Amino acid sequence: MKFTARQYAEALLNVTEGKTGAALTSAVKDLVEVLASRHELSRWREVARAFDNAWRRKYGASEVTLTTAHEPTENLLEGLVKAFPQASVRHTVNAALMGGAVIQVDDRRLDGSIAGHLSKLHNQLVQG
Repeated sequence: MKFTARQYAEALLNVTEGKTGAALTSAVKDLVEVLASRHELSRWREVARAFDNAWRRKYGASEVTLTTAHEPTENLLEGLVKAFPQASVRHTVNAALMGGAVIQVDDRRLDGSIAGHLSKLHNQLVQG
């Protein structure tokens, strides 16, 4: 019986629930061994994408990146962590943004930066 990538991903998500460190590594290694023994190792990318989708269905976002022109307040960072409790929240500073922020939630990008607004305005003016 051949399993779908989604079935592998759901199984991995269930097995890794609450695990960290060596236990998490071991669970992923076990999946790789199962894929290899079933001659399906070439499907690892498909399984990884399905795992990401399963994570999002169960927990919401998996990665959140905040890019600001200046250091954000602690309240802002705490708010992001509360809004996305299961996600990996990262922050970077990019002075080229001039002000505002860019928030990337998984594959969705929300540009609220001054540089982003100026670029959008420039494109609108150029296009007529």
